[in-house]
Amino acid sequence: MKGLRTAVCLAAILAIGGCAGGGLESPKPPAMNPALCRAAYMSLQSNGGFKAWQGLGPVRAKAVLSIHEPGAQEYVTAVGLTIDLAGGVLEASGQTATGAWQARAGIDGTYTLSGEGLPGEPARQEQIGKALATILHRLRGPMNLLLGSDRPAGASREADVDGVEVVRLPVAGGAFDAKAYYFDKADRRLAFLTAGADAPGGKGAVTLYEYRTFRGGLAFPSRLRLIRVGTNVLVGRQGDDLLLDVTFSHVQL
Repeated sequence: MKGLRTAVCLAAILAIGGCAGGGLESPKPPAMNPALCRAAYMSLQSNGGFKAWQGLGPVRAKAVLSIHEPGAQEYVTAVGLTIDLAGGVLEASGQTATGAWQARAGIDGTYTLSGEGLPGEPARQEQIGKALATILHRLRGPMNLLLGSDRPAGASREADVDGVEVVRLPVAGGAFDAKAYYFDKADRRLAFLTAGADAPGGKGAVTLYEYRTFRGGLAFPSRLRLIRVGTNVLVGRQGDDLLLDVTFSHVQL
């Protein structure tokens, strides 16, 4: 679809919502403020060090996205990513039989898509755009709390989610309707993030994190899974309730 360009500003993001070409044109990344959230600061400090994360440049990676929609066929696509975590910008590029396509997503929930290789259906383009914006938010993780895009909304408490002992921090604000961050008690990494709902039976999703550790102890997600909130438990069935599955490779920090 030649010359196609789509721009969408989301008032509310749904719960799911090669290397990328070109360079990010973001201004100097904002400084993360440890005073905004101690739990987020300690998470970064325990996984490579706050200063290392503060000074991190654009992250480059390849990813395979598997997008699931009720009543629709699973959509799988491979992309190259360039991610400015502090600046809140993600750029993606892909290739299909009809040509190349590019995308850019922001932490405010906006995104643009262009290129002949995009799928022709507007609904599918919207799925891709939402998925990329959601991926950016989830990859930023604790940084969202130190840069003000999400903010703490109450005291933290200990909990058990899917067999993992965690510290739950309720949050509010931001374009992604995040409800709570769950930090693993053992290593302080972000283990789960809820959006849309934070209790069984609600209309929302839980993001599950898997990590790979890089130089200096920096822990970056190797996989993200967005799963519907369950009827009787927080994490739904990981087959039927899967919304988005993203695996990362060739990560360069």
